[in-house]
Amino acid sequence: MISLTRFDDSRARDVLGRSCHFAASEEYLAFHEAFFGHEILVAFNEETGVGLALRVQRLKAFKIGQILSPPLIHGERPAASEEMNFLQELLLRLRRDRICHILIQPPPHCLFQVRPPGTRGCPFGSYVVNLQERSEEELMAAMHPDHRREIRNASRQGTIVRFGADQVEPFYNLHAWTMRRAGCYCASLAYFHAFYAALAQRDHVLCGVAYFDGTPMAGIMVPCTESAGCYLYGGSRDSVKPSGAVKLLHWETIRSLRARGVRRYDLVGARLGNVTGTPFEHLQRFKKRFGARLEKGWLWKANLNWPMACLFRFGVLARRAAAGMWRVNGDIIDQETQAQGKAGRRDASHV
Repeated sequence: MISLTRFDDSRARDVLGRSCHFAASEEYLAFHEAFFGHEILVAFNEETGVGLALRVQRLKAFKIGQILSPPLIHGERPAASEEMNFLQELLLRLRRDRICHILIQPPPHCLFQVRPPGTRGCPFGSYVVNLQERSEEELMAAMHPDHRREIRNASRQGTIVRFGADQVEPFYNLHAWTMRRAGCYCASLAYFHAFYAALAQRDHVLCGVAYFDGTPMAGIMVPCTESAGCYLYGGSRDSVKPSGAVKLLHWETIRSLRARGVRRYDLVGARLGNVTGTPFEHLQRFKKRFGARLEKGWLWKANLNWPMACLFRFGVLARRAAAGMWRVNGDIIDQETQAQGKAGRRDASHV
């Protein structure tokens, strides 16, 4: 049976565990509730102990849900079969009790092992570096030679990496610059200050900036627990000098996480379709060359109440049309579905 409770209930702590994914940590969920005003719940199976965190946002008559963390059992991932059983039971409970009308796509760092029947999703992955299985020297040796060379060159030329609360604003300036350059949404500076302050209470976040000649070149913000550090936010100048400054920043992040006892560095996000010729090709090659292993899984979403889901989507489309925003790419699932459809049509044209 699936039970639902507040994230700060003692039962939720038992289910999610102390070394859990950052998105299931009590400090992150408390921050999310306080900053956005969403209802934060933990759903769990009373018999198996499998559970996850989710938010419910009320928009007039609509209740929009989003799963925030992967399924966990005492902070660890369950077997794929256990995950499937739990997710099917969860969807039934959410639908039956009208807890939410729609489950939107989870964040990219929330990777599932399975996709439940009746949901819409796409295969997705993440590049991960195991930090505790190797020494620093072995981690460096596992990188691509170009990464190693550029990291050493950046260090020799005087690039300095600084971590701490005083780096949040320089990081934000670089991140916002990068998001504007890419035409993507960027959260506010207030969000990042609050995010850092909440997770820093338990030393569960790193914010670092690489400087060259006193100028900020690249920035990073990585929430972390014993389980993993996640490359959630980053940014850089248009022209980075020296060219290895970004790689050095990641290397120093790896060293800092390893020194804290964090088990994995999750570089978050890898498209599993054909990315040749797209901006993702360069980005994914950059991640892989840190000696990272590709882990594969799923992102998925679900309509739990079809009439309400249709009304909500019609309203979203109407607002976009009124604002002249006809060309909107949608979420990762929409983008990957469209890309697969185009690839299929290209293949068919050659038959």
